[in-house]
Amino acid sequence: MRILNLVLVSVLGYSTVYYLAVLAVSVVSLRELARLRPSTSQYERDVVRDRLPGVSILMPAYNEEVVIVETVHSALLSDYPNIEVIVVSDGSKDRTVALLVEEFGLTRHDPPTPGPIACKAIRAVYRHRDLQLVVVDKEPSGAKADGVNCGINLARHDWIVIMDADEITEPDALLRVMVEVVNSPVRVVGAGITLLPANGISVENGRVIDAPVPMNYWVGCQLIEYLSSFMLYKPGMSALGAMPNISGGFGVYDRNAVLAVGGLAHGHLGEDMDLIMRVHRHFLELGEPYTMVEVPEAIVWTEFPSTRSVLERQRVRWHRGLRQVLQSNKAMIGRRRYGRLGVLTLPFLLLFEWVAVPLEAMGVVMLLVLAITGGLNGQAALSLFAACQLLGTLITFTAVFAADRYLGRYQKPRDLARLLWFATISQFGFRQLTLFWRLKSLRKTAYVWGEMTRTGFGKKPGAIGASPPPLTAPADLPSSLDGNL
Repeated sequence: MRILNLVLVSVLGYSTVYYLAVLAVSVVSLRELARLRPSTSQYERDVVRDRLPGVSILMPAYNEEVVIVETVHSALLSDYPNIEVIVVSDGSKDRTVALLVEEFGLTRHDPPTPGPIACKAIRAVYRHRDLQLVVVDKEPSGAKADGVNCGINLARHDWIVIMDADEITEPDALLRVMVEVVNSPVRVVGAGITLLPANGISVENGRVIDAPVPMNYWVGCQLIEYLSSFMLYKPGMSALGAMPNISGGFGVYDRNAVLAVGGLAHGHLGEDMDLIMRVHRHFLELGEPYTMVEVPEAIVWTEFPSTRSVLERQRVRWHRGLRQVLQSNKAMIGRRRYGRLGVLTLPFLLLFEWVAVPLEAMGVVMLLVLAITGGLNGQAALSLFAACQLLGTLITFTAVFAADRYLGRYQKPRDLARLLWFATISQFGFRQLTLFWRLKSLRKTAYVWGEMTRTGFGKKPGAIGASPPPLTAPADLPSSLDGNL
């Protein structure tokens, strides 16, 4: 019993160290959020317009007929001077391609010649006469990576956005990111934004007109997780030069940097983190200065899993993706040659995201066993357990505070009340359940993605099928796509 109590106290102490480490990073993040940055200055956003680089927005899509039209409208209406939108349908079996052809009046063209990154064959390419909108219908691969790589080949610009096909972008999201890019004294090769839940929002012509905090338990608890990550973790890690990941939902990249590492890897369940690690490694081994930035005020809305079963599949896949990332980059862990990525980021992921899962699970089991048998040393164990819960709640409450102060969303009293409610209850039950799902991912079974059923965006009457304000293409839009892939 004494040995079990000692092990339990050690596990709880380990968890306490994790929370203290997150709080330390949070302090750095809050300093970044409070600092006047180019992306937070309307003046800076206005004066750099003439020197902003062109951006290609890539949307890999599979059976996205419920959301694809609004997503494309939203992307085309970005407040950015020079963009193109490339939708790559990975053999969709629904009307994803047909809806886009009908909605935007696209015309069919022959498939272009192959590009530098291998991908499945293209059936047809559709484009708009005036807008920089391209829709690609390709053979199915069953992988997001193949669709992204196809879009990278086709992209006309030196900067790309990799985004999901179920998202609505705030008009200034891309502008805020690229203002940080052009003002950085060091070459930026990747940039991230903040993802918020599109569940329950109302959309009209590609614009979010109402976005309350969702009441769904699963979505609300995820929102607290996302706020903690995007507001308290990633800004600090970016400032420390140790950015671990850019969300696969919406990431901005230097196209040449992505080409240099061969695009996205096939068969990887954590392809977004894997890409970031390979880009890090590429520049660190070359000895070239670079940076990756996080722009929390740039907001993109995406559909969160709203049921337990779908969320479970997502979390199992994420943790298996983390395993793949750690395995493929184990040579960098703890090595000073790889800078803060090697001595800070990867050890943190290994100790507090991977090793933590079996340790925390063991701690929960021992706590229950000792409590039932009456062998629990209440003073030490319960004190540390209470400290863990209080520190976790402090982090989630701080995330809510940061969101209320810096995001400009969820300003209504009822929204703030819901956020505080989810920040409290997510520590009791939801966190333990996600721990169980991650523990489940350790079983050696086949790596699969699984599917998420889309529910679509809420629309005001008359919004369905409505066209956005007219956009015109620049004079240098090529008359043929041949050779661009």
